[in-house]
Amino acid sequence: MISIAIYEHVETINYADAHTLSAGLLVFSFLVLLFVYTANRRFPVHLR
Repeated sequence: MISIAIYEHVETINYADAHTLSAGLLVFSFLVLLFVYTANRRFPVHLR
């Protein structure tokens, strides 16, 4: 849904809001990656 909102902001030439949403999405992505890497270090998956 956020990607559609970013697209709509760009189409209406509202670049400031598009940049804000894009930055928020980037921060969210890094936080999810940080969580996954941290969880993987604490609880490693051992495949047999």
